[in-house]
Amino acid sequence: TLTGHTNAVSDVAFDPRGHTLATASADGTARLWDITDPRRPRLLATLTGHTNAVSDVAFDPRGHTLATASFDGTARLWDVTDPARPGPPTVLAGHTARVLSVAFDPRGGVLATGGADSTVRLWDTDVARVAARVCTLAHPAVTRAEWARYLQGSDYRPPCDG
Repeated sequence: TLTGHTNAVSDVAFDPRGHTLATASADGTARLWDITDPRRPRLLATLTGHTNAVSDVAFDPRGHTLATASFDGTARLWDVTDPARPGPPTVLAGHTARVLSVAFDPRGGVLATGGADSTVRLWDTDVARVAARVCTLAHPAVTRAEWARYLQGSDYRPPCDG
C-alpha cells in the first residue's frame, strides 16, 4: 500500500522497467515510488508546481521523462532519469481549460495532451529540434547592439546563428 497523498489518487503509471511507479493526485502533486520490492514501496520524490489537481501521468518509452497533466491548464515534463532527484519541469501551456490526459508516442518524440477545451495538442519533446525550429523563425538574429541593450552585463551568445 502506498500512502502519502493528501487527496484522491487519479492515475498511476509504471516506468518501462517496472521499478518506478508514478502517481497523480487531486492534491496537486505527482509522486515517484521505488517498487523494486512491491511489498516495501518507498517514496522517492514528490513533484510539486501544479496549482490544481494532477489528472494523469505517463512515462516516455525510455523512462527518462515523466509527463503530468493538470486541472491548472498545463502539462509538465519532468526529467526523471534519477527518480530520486527529478530535474525542474518544463511547463507546456496552451490549453484554455483543464488538461486531462497525457500520452507519449512509441518513440517518445511527441507528447499528446488532451484538454477539457475539446482539443488535443501535440508537443515535440526534442529540445534541440524545437530550438532549431525557433531559430529558423527568428529573423533577424540578435545583434551585438541588441544584446548589449537588453542583456547588459552578460557575454554575447545569441541563441541562433544569423
